[in-house]
Amino acid sequence: MKVLHCQDVGFDCAGIIRAQHESDILELLAQHAELVHQVKLTPELVERIKRLICDEAY
Repeated sequence: MKVLHCQDVGFDCAGIIRAQHESDILELLAQHAELVHQVKLTPELVERIKRLICDEAY
């Protein structure tokens, strides 16, 4: 399972996104960022975010 904390991206948000694949994380984050933070992800931001996605520790 992959995980991304919204706060790690720079938002003041406790949101955590979990999914099986990096592409699913990015899709869910794009929806979350637009709906909650009124931000559209740029290609540059997506590349930065990819480095922040990690495997969830159990």
